[in-house]
Amino acid sequence: MKLSLQMQYVSAATEEISAGMEETVATTMEMNTTSTEIQKTIETIASKAKSLSHFGT
Repeated sequence: MKLSLQMQYVSAATEEISAGMEETVATTMEMNTTSTEIQKTIETIASKAKSLSHFGT
């Protein structure tokens, strides 16, 4: 196999890996955003539950 053809294969593989890494970063960012939203929701629910529990005392 010629060196130029091997370099083309390596270049194509590198581009695929790069695209996959970009997709992974985007997915990770989405997961972090979702996790933050879930945490805020849980904190709100806990706060409301705590304030409601004071009404019963």
